[in-house]
Amino acid sequence: MSRLKLSFFVLGVLVMAGPAAAQAFGIAVGGYRLQTNPLPGNSNFEVIIENGAGPRLIWCEAGNYATARLRSSATARLYLLNPRGPAKTRAKRNSVGFTLDPSPEVLEQASRPGQANNYSVSITEVGYNLSVGHTKSFCDLGIMNRF
Repeated sequence: MSRLKLSFFVLGVLVMAGPAAAQAFGIAVGGYRLQTNPLPGNSNFEVIIENGAGPRLIWCEAGNYATARLRSSATARLYLLNPRGPAKTRAKRNSVGFTLDPSPEVLEQASRPGQANNYSVSITEVGYNLSVGHTKSFCDLGIMNRF
């Protein structure tokens, strides 16, 4: 094989492996990596919002934190604790709060995708919940996480 063909082959392999390798090492795919900070309470945390980050990326980061830091299973439910608003751990920033251990008040408001024919991913409805495995599926969307 000529050097030119070999170079193109290696380049093609690197381009195809890039996103998978980036995710394996915790590098954001699509150019985003959001900061996640613990909140008071059992299994409570917030995702700090960056400009351009959409709901799917926020849920993706919540799922990443739930599995990596809190050691939750893919079948555990992740609940929206605090809707999009001022961050509790960073000044002059917005965030969304999540929990794996919802209070009775959060459970009372709980809703899932498909209820009332609504399939949007919410960052504004307290109690909205997804399985951790579902949230991780949003991590593979690359540029679509911006919308």
